[in-house]
Amino acid sequence: MDVFENKVNPDKFRYTNKIWNDLELNKPWSLGMLSRLINLRRFKSKEEWKEFYFFSGQKRLELIKKKDIFVKSILTQRIQPKASLDNQYISTNYNYGRTEEELKYKGFILYEEILKKGNPLKITLQECIYMVLFRTIGETWNGIVQRERNTIKILEKEFKEFNGVRFVKTNGSKDTLYEVDYDVYFKGKIIAGLQIKPKSYLSLEDAELKALNMAKNGEYKNLYGADVIYIYSDFNGTIGNLESIKNLREIIKECI
Repeated sequence: MDVFENKVNPDKFRYTNKIWNDLELNKPWSLGMLSRLINLRRFKSKEEWKEFYFFSGQKRLELIKKKDIFVKSILTQRIQPKASLDNQYISTNYNYGRTEEELKYKGFILYEEILKKGNPLKITLQECIYMVLFRTIGETWNGIVQRERNTIKILEKEFKEFNGVRFVKTNGSKDTLYEVDYDVYFKGKIIAGLQIKPKSYLSLEDAELKALNMAKNGEYKNLYGADVIYIYSDFNGTIGNLESIKNLREIIKECI
């Protein structure tokens, strides 16, 4: 899968990191819960993810239009109010994306703050808009792709003693049907499926989504006679649930 390329000068990008954070433009209140949104479905491409995020943002705006003036004023605040909020406010801003126009406006906010600081690197408004789009859409997607790649590298090293073990990335349609990221082959036969998730998936409070994924995994087992093993890893590929490695090792040994 392709990743998004950051085309902004690295020094300019680094300079805006603290400003981006200080303005709280990086918060779920501002952008939505990105780690949750990108795991709501299996996207076939980075373009599909981007379109989904913007479409989700449009749905949020439609919801806000139906609210009264007081609620609208809360949901459109740049920074989450410190007072305790009703779940309806939090969920509307946390569980949906933002439109492209909303992200562009955040780029304008970032640019204004840079101007207040003298803009020593001569950063343009267009660069600010690009950086907001990249941080929101690009970095989120790239993190998913890199986490998978790094995790597979660790698994390949872990199982190199078994000649013939291969981890093969599934295509988009198979991914969608069975919720499987990789087929594990041994001696030319599929012996397991792998689903690589961020560690945050464990705390995801979406029983319906998890049940749907398990049902898809069941269809995979019916077709291939192989279980789907869930692996929870971080960006570097470090696996949190080491029992998954043990399970896969036992499956391989049974096939020897």
